Amino acid sequence: MKKDNGRGFYFARNDQGAGLAKRESITYLGPSMTTFSALAYEKSAELFGAPRIIDGEESLAEKNEEVLPLVVGHGGYGVIAMETEAEGRIGQNVNTFVNLLNNYQNTVDCKVKVIGAIRMPITFVFMVRPEILSINDITMLVAHRKALGACKKRIKELGIKVVESDSNGKAAEDVATKSEFAQAAALGPRVAAEKNGLKVLEEAYAVTTFFSIGPKDHASQNLSEVSRCLLVFRTKNEPEAIINALSPISKAGLNLRHVRDYYVGNDQYDFATEIECRMDQVDDLSRAMGEASQHMLRHILFGPFPVV
Repeated sequence: MKKDNGRGFYFARNDQGAGLAKRESITYLGPSMTTFSALAYEKSAELFGAPRIIDGEESLAEKNEEVLPLVVGHGGYGVIAMETEAEGRIGQNVNTFVNLLNNYQNTVDCKVKVIGAIRMPITFVFMVRPEILSINDITMLVAHRKALGACKKRIKELGIKVVESDSNGKAAEDVATKSEFAQAAALGPRVAAEKNGLKVLEEAYAVTTFFSIGPKDHASQNLSEVSRCLLVFRTKNEPEAIINALSPISKAGLNLRHVRDYYVGNDQYDFATEIECRMDQVDDLSRAMGEASQHMLRHILFGPFPVV
């Protein structure tokens, strides 16, 4: 449903029984509209039928690992960076999905789902105050740790001090406003330079995978040629627990892309694994999960969802 709110139209779902519309909460790594997460959310909204940022109520996270807990708490939609081309999976963000096992027994209980993933080519810019004339004039670089990792080759060439920030948008704000960063460059999206009145000196490129998160009742999306699932689960305290849990999935011909383990105490472990699932393997996945879940104390299966 779309309803005029005096500023145009916004996306909304019907409140059950009331027939009323509400603006959705939209969560991403802030500051507002100055991060790659904001750009990724807008792209995923277009692809997966979620509301645009301008049509919702922003719920800004100060750190990436806060995104999923905020979506669970406030409802609505969100986007979270899960993997970078330069450094692989982002462990802290995977762990936020694993932590849901403390709140939910199984997939049916879980309030949120992954509605899709995008592999987004992103352009980092080195941005400075207008009076800085050359990249050789900067004394330090300020950015989120993943941005620093994505551009580590160029940073090594520059041979300058690096300072980690909670987000690239925050780094741009600090370079623009704080005296201690007057000779520094920030690393982030071009939109952050434009918003903070900074000058772009040069660019660097990388690819990041973002997961788009939505409410359980969001319409399922058409699967891509190779779609994925994210499975988080807690094993029973038994011999070969992880083998017993994952063997049915492997025997079904489904590719396990990676497995991470987390010790939770009392001889129990939580695990996270991504599973590739072709369009013709959905039934195979369902049957495999029926067997695999018998060896799990708790489990939540996110997906399958398209990766574009």
